[in-house]
Amino acid sequence: MDHPLIEQAVCFGFKDKMLGEDIAAAIIVKEGKNCSESDVKNYAEEKLAKFKIPKKIFFVNEIPKGATGKLKTSNLMLQMIQKHLMFKIIFFYQLKLTPFQIL
Repeated sequence: MDHPLIEQAVCFGFKDKMLGEDIAAAIIVKEGKNCSESDVKNYAEEKLAKFKIPKKIFFVNEIPKGATGKLKTSNLMLQMIQKHLMFKIIFFYQLKLTPFQIL
């Protein structure tokens, strides 16, 4: 991706109830720059077909690579799921809600 605020980006599949699988992106923002999800999606809308635009965007500090330097998207998906779940757990803990109160 040639976005001026993005250092590196990788797309990967994630489970979707309706489609079976959809697109997510992990993005490393250039040092000293700020980039939002809407910035990325607006830029992608200009460059890509609608079905190619990632539904979920994760901002990360690093993208895992194997010994050969190839990006490891399978590990990335698991990391993003764990990060997303931890965020929800911390958020509900701060609200002092139990899982039963959320339902």
